[in-house]
Amino acid sequence: MQVKSLSLALLLAAALVSATQAAPPAARATVTSGWASVIVTTGGPLSPAQTARLRGLGAGVTRRLPLIGAVAARVPRRHLAALTALPFVRHVSPDGLIRKCDEFTVGSSGAASVWQGLGVTGRGVTVA
Repeated sequence: MQVKSLSLALLLAAALVSATQAAPPAARATVTSGWASVIVTTGGPLSPAQTARLRGLGAGVTRRLPLIGAVAARVPRRHLAALTALPFVRHVSPDGLIRKCDEFTVGSSGAASVWQGLGVTGRGVTVA
């Protein structure tokens, strides 16, 4: 239960930061309004009954993520606590855009020297 509480606290903090940055000043005080895009980890596919429980909270599944036993969903922010309390929910995290930041990688790592000097390209290497 402590893990779910911590997850909820982090999710609410992320929602607060997101709402504070994206909302106009007049709307910044109402972070419990609106919607949150989240990843809901359940450990497997949702049953029809579990899907109905999500719908009962006003949540809508936007993507199924079978590789990680989760779904992406949009849920009213005011129902985030109830979502994390559902018995089949293992973890809830924000579903946000991730951007890579590798503008200094090649230059600072010396990779160009290795490519040119040793002919190492990484071809045939698999990264998990």
